[in-house]
Amino acid sequence: MAAVTGNAIGSDDQFIRCQSPAPTPAEVETEYQRDVRKLVNFLSKLNPSAKEFFPSLHTARDGRKYDGRLSADAPIFVASTDYYGNGVTGNGGNKDSSSDGSSNSQPNRRRGSGYNQGWRKTKDRVRKAQTEESIRRTVYVSDIDQHVTEEKLAEIFATCGQVVDCRVCGDPNSVLRFAFIEFSDEDGARAALNLGGTMLGYYPVRVLPSKTAILPVNPKFLPRSDDEKEMVVRTVYCTNIDRKVTQTELKATFEQCCGEVSRLRLLGDNMHSTHIAFVEFLRAESAIVALNCTGMVLGALPIRSEVSKACWDEEMGMGEIIEKKGSMWATTGIIRKGKLCCHIEEILFLAERGALILTSPDGKTINVGDIYKMILGSKFGCSWESFEAYRHLKSLGYIVQRYGIPWTLKNDIICCSSNSPSENNTRCFEISNLLQDMQISELKLTFKVYLPNSKFRKSSPGDPSFLLCLLSGNPPSRSEVENLEKKCDGLPLKFCYVDHGRVSFFSFDKEPLPTLP
Repeated sequence: MAAVTGNAIGSDDQFIRCQSPAPTPAEVETEYQRDVRKLVNFLSKLNPSAKEFFPSLHTARDGRKYDGRLSADAPIFVASTDYYGNGVTGNGGNKDSSSDGSSNSQPNRRRGSGYNQGWRKTKDRVRKAQTEESIRRTVYVSDIDQHVTEEKLAEIFATCGQVVDCRVCGDPNSVLRFAFIEFSDEDGARAALNLGGTMLGYYPVRVLPSKTAILPVNPKFLPRSDDEKEMVVRTVYCTNIDRKVTQTELKATFEQCCGEVSRLRLLGDNMHSTHIAFVEFLRAESAIVALNCTGMVLGALPIRSEVSKACWDEEMGMGEIIEKKGSMWATTGIIRKGKLCCHIEEILFLAERGALILTSPDGKTINVGDIYKMILGSKFGCSWESFEAYRHLKSLGYIVQRYGIPWTLKNDIICCSSNSPSENNTRCFEISNLLQDMQISELKLTFKVYLPNSKFRKSSPGDPSFLLCLLSGNPPSRSEVENLEKKCDGLPLKFCYVDHGRVSFFSFDKEPLPTLP
């Protein structure tokens, strides 16, 4: 500042010398000192806290007076030498590079926020990479027998590599459970794919590459003590409860049917048409009894009423539906003399999903294992390969019907001429077998397959989407395919081949070949 002032004064002095005699050196020195003194007095009168010189961000906050120190979030400009610790601070110490150029060793919030965001993005990338690696080391196993435990499943797949985690999911009362198995490396997961079709119990499993990783169990949701484990055993979960049923009524109903209730919690809102409840009993035996209350009506709705019942008729080779629950019966079963009956493949498909209970004529329950044995004998018009094809199509949502067996026989004079219902049923079954035996060729049409349709009616099903022929052994010859196509009446024909649990569908097209000279 002094140098600039000196130049200015020197310029004025030159202008004066053009009009007056040159002053003496003493006069020049005295005038220079006077001008410097005026400039110092002028600068001393300025307010260092004025808005023109102090950033607006550092005005007094919350009514507190400014104490003359810069706040932690003040914009500070640091020279590169000072930022890396080579400069000297105002108090004579070296500036620490970890302070990020802030005063009083407080972090720079603006840079810190961006730094934290970058760190979070880095962690997200690392986590995503770890998840993708875990997925590559994991396989998905479906169609697991209900008697196969996690320990047994892990022991079987340990032959492919070291098993890190094995998690079985699904309803423990249903055969169709699934699991996720994670290996220590990708080689083990690739080797596990070769176990597809392995028979575990009565059921061949399917092994596919997993699309998700096994999530770790949240310890907050697990019982933390023996008392909590005992409380879980004594608690049941109920759903499909009528909104008009109060907590007092629900408690009184369970105490009357099962036993003393120690605690009950009824949950629901206006967004759902039904409520749910957690019922804790005083004894574990009461909770077991409560599991058999499925279908009990409270208010206007039954609790979890989704299980149907059927009675097996050995002479007819079918099951007669006694209690019909759910909406799947619109596309399942055939109607005979006003009664709904099911083929063995339909019964097993529903029994595997826990939607049907099959009983013998004396009232005993026929378990899923016994139904498997009935199919393995191929006694009731269905082989194991036929069932696997049926199950695969039904799992995809198709409507499947046995070929040659109509949905209803209300217009059939032969079956309706007798007065005995059992005789009618037996004659219908004989007619169905006769229709199957009328096919002279070794290849036989097995199923009629309809597209998924919510408006499907058994009384007017319409034309199927395609007809299915089940193959076994060698591929068919051209003459066999042509003879079979003649019976299709112009409907598309597809073939099915089942090999160790793998179901494959294919069709043949006519391709003209050039005639050689």
